[in-house]
Amino acid sequence: MFHKDKFFYIWATFFTTFVYSITRLPCFSYANYNLIPSKYYWGVIESSLYADSVINCGTYCTRSQTCEYANYNENLQTCQLMSSTANSLNSSTISQWTVLTTVFINNTNVGPICEDNAPCGKLHCRDICVSDSMVHAYLCLAESNDVSTLGSPSLSATYRSTTAPSYAIDGNLTTAAMTPPAGNNKWFKLDLIFIFRVYQIIVWNHFANTFRMNGNNLTASINDKPSEYFLIGRLNSNAKQVFTGSYIVRYILITKTDSDALQVAEINVFV
Repeated sequence: MFHKDKFFYIWATFFTTFVYSITRLPCFSYANYNLIPSKYYWGVIESSLYADSVINCGTYCTRSQTCEYANYNENLQTCQLMSSTANSLNSSTISQWTVLTTVFINNTNVGPICEDNAPCGKLHCRDICVSDSMVHAYLCLAESNDVSTLGSPSLSATYRSTTAPSYAIDGNLTTAAMTPPAGNNKWFKLDLIFIFRVYQIIVWNHFANTFRMNGNNLTASINDKPSEYFLIGRLNSNAKQVFTGSYIVRYILITKTDSDALQVAEINVFV
């Protein structure tokens, strides 16, 4: 469900060449690389993939959230995504290999469309992925870069109408989304509709029964497959808990495994 006061428009665009500095949204298929022929940089191999060109190897690195550089062997058509920092002092001269080191012209950019075209004027512009089709697009946001109210919240089960999922994004800390107390494996989920690069998540605890938040897990994922959620942090009973980083996500999930109610007063997601 879109909120018209926050959601203005989306504009889709496609790119096939390597331009601009590296970004981590999975729908981006371009970045800027230095190619170092006849070299192999040693380090931690995140994964080894088939790639029929150095361009495709660069694409794999760009779409990985942990790739810092890549080693490419044209003869073997092998692309090694490396999660450690590139270090020229820890390298070997091997004729069949080429190293792709990322060029961080501006690693704090919000995305090539927003940064280079300024399509939103004075509004906040954020690059996104339309996740069903992995099309690169952008959003123009008014007032705030908190996209929680653009999302669709849900609960594993609702306790009563006054604790519906929507109360976790209503801006009111005196209300809360809450599950029934009975049973295990309860959850609160926020579907952001699009894939964003999230910089901060704030979870607000309800003032009543604050202990219910203690030990819950805050996780996130690009898709809604249980095996692909990654842990952002373990929650405690504090009123406000802030998690800052660089997370590529669409779904945000708070889970509780013990036999008590799960309650969330408010959640903010800043992009």
